[in-house]
Amino acid sequence: MPPLNQLIVPDEALIVANTAPVRPTVLPELQLRLVTIEQAWWTADPDDLSKQGIVDPYWAFCWPGGTALARLLLDHPALVRGRRVLDIGSGCGVAAIAARRAGASCVVANDIDPWALKSAAINAELNDVSLAYDSRDLIGASLDACDTLLLGDVTYAKDLVANLLPWFAALHARQMRILIADPQRGFLPQDWQPTWQVKVPAEIDADLSHWVQVPIYEYGVWDQEG
Repeated sequence: MPPLNQLIVPDEALIVANTAPVRPTVLPELQLRLVTIEQAWWTADPDDLSKQGIVDPYWAFCWPGGTALARLLLDHPALVRGRRVLDIGSGCGVAAIAARRAGASCVVANDIDPWALKSAAINAELNDVSLAYDSRDLIGASLDACDTLLLGDVTYAKDLVANLLPWFAALHARQMRILIADPQRGFLPQDWQPTWQVKVPAEIDADLSHWVQVPIYEYGVWDQEG
């Protein structure tokens, strides 16, 4: 049976009522509806949330990898300008929105959680950009309709990374640009070399002592072995 959050139709009014419009510290160009310390969801009991159909509302937060990837694209728009972009595990949509702002010809926000896609749609409208949306599990797919793949905060489990690596290799062989922002979770190959490092808050509006360096990798631009 699918998870509960895939069975309940996302409620836009519920999302809006439990989030606030925020301009993240390192992304002043963007405005996102997020859970902040002032909202009840910040400290809500998971059981209470599940009774509302809200299971693990990760999409109501702007995670370090997505934040760093968005900052990179806004600072280096040539990475996506005129390209067809797919944002895997889009969550609140921050990287997808930044790609559109940076001049991507089209951007698809992909997430298997329909609540995440509703959140991304709310945030896209807030930033006056148009996105397309896809709720399928696309890991392993050929992705013929895009030429650039974004992944922020997706490499959070060993088994997941094991599935991603051969997929990356196959896509790269077809000239796909693949940008991976990983806040040092430790599951990527140790010999990978980051192409960029972007400093972001560990949590929204954290002070400078709690900021982290997020490595961002462009797959295939360093020498790979094995």
